[in-house]
Amino acid sequence: MWSTFILLLVIYYVLHSLLAADKAKMVWQQVGLPRTYYRLIYNTFFVAFTIWLGYYFLKLDSTTFVSWSWWFRGPAALGLLIGCWIARAALRQYNLSEFIGTQYLQSNTQNHFGELNTTGWNARVRHPLYLATVIILWSIVGIWPQWRCLLVASISSLYLIVGIRLEERKLIAHFGDVYQQYQKSVPMLFPRFRL
Repeated sequence: MWSTFILLLVIYYVLHSLLAADKAKMVWQQVGLPRTYYRLIYNTFFVAFTIWLGYYFLKLDSTTFVSWSWWFRGPAALGLLIGCWIARAALRQYNLSEFIGTQYLQSNTQNHFGELNTTGWNARVRHPLYLATVIILWSIVGIWPQWRCLLVASISSLYLIVGIRLEERKLIAHFGDVYQQYQKSVPMLFPRFRL
């Protein structure tokens, strides 16, 4: 069961990057499928895949690797709340209908990059949703120190490093010097707070 879950999780992340690439979108169009549906189908596929992964995750052994008190779990629970707050704040900066893909159905337009958003959390860190994901995953490990939670947090964190690199290549291709200047002035994942 563990090997199946690990394999599925790795496939999930490999597909996530491959299908997010511009090349995949071009192939989609070349076979005659309307690009207006791509984002919505992409998101629907990954929601279904996530549910499938969740099913396997719940079947894994829930043995803990350490037993600690609420002196540790309390701060981890606070971390979980902070991660959720950052995710919510970051998502509010995006056009959710564009993010999900329904905007393209309504306007019957192609997927495109809008303007580079450098406000709000994007002014503190280039990838606030990934930051929120890291905080949430490792907070969950702190609250429920189970081997299965540690496995997901470890593999997901490794993927995020690769995923960020791939995404930034695409952003440089779309925004050019503007994004490269943004890279120089704003940290990738861990924000700097100036007093």
